[in-house]
Amino acid sequence: MIEEQVEIFHQSYPIGESLRKILLDESKKIDYDMSYKTNVQASMSSWKSAVDSPGVKMLEEWIFKYPLGQYLNKGFKFVINSAWFAKYSIGDNTINHMHIPAVFSFVYFIQSPPGSSPLIFTTSKLEIKPEEGKLVMFPSLLYHHVPHNKCDNRIVLAGNIFVIPSDYQKAT
Repeated sequence: MIEEQVEIFHQSYPIGESLRKILLDESKKIDYDMSYKTNVQASMSSWKSAVDSPGVKMLEEWIFKYPLGQYLNKGFKFVINSAWFAKYSIGDNTINHMHIPAVFSFVYFIQSPPGSSPLIFTTSKLEIKPEEGKLVMFPSLLYHHVPHNKCDNRIVLAGNIFVIPSDYQKAT
């Protein structure tokens, strides 16, 4: 594991309540077909289930403009390659893991009732308190986990961001 001497972005979305409501509604209409089959030991939708949703597109616009805006027009562009919902009940958790080969990963806290577990960066032991409307974005090579949850209905949207050359053309 590497030492976390890198910036971990965490901030509330400027119009967080409207985005949060959209994502909460989307999370109720999705199939949780990957539940308890991955590092996420909770109810989980498939990896790509939310990529094209209106809520993710709103979040993507903000991510690419604000936290990643400094990197735009430097010869490459960003894409959200995967995005999924996870709903935690009492006792659910996420096992320590990272998201290589993605460049950045993110967690957006949609619903955080009292007793919601924090997101913990394993090496530094940095704990991010789950606050509704907060986005946490970090380099994908950082190990992180979620300890056993102490409530029902902790809901997050998580995803991965990849970088591609801006002049990349798909082979035909």
